[in-house]
Amino acid sequence: MSSEIVWDKKISDVNDGILKAVDKPHAFYYAALAVSFICLVIGAVAWGLLISWGIGVTGLTARSIGVSASPTSFFGSVLATPVR
Repeated sequence: MSSEIVWDKKISDVNDGILKAVDKPHAFYYAALAVSFICLVIGAVAWGLLISWGIGVTGLTARSIGVSASPTSFFGSVLATPVR
């Protein structure tokens, strides 16, 4: 009885055996990848617009939230505004 292990395969045989289990991606994978990429682009554009144009992109303005240009008047207007 021999205690030697005989290895009669090449590295390429091992690679071929492993790669047999790996299939090409299904068409659904590419569709999901495209949708996620489109969402990423939409988010990046929205973020870029928000950075370049300011919070007014969302419809908020100093008037709509009761803020003037000065931070001290912001707190004064918030405290002086009656709760409805």
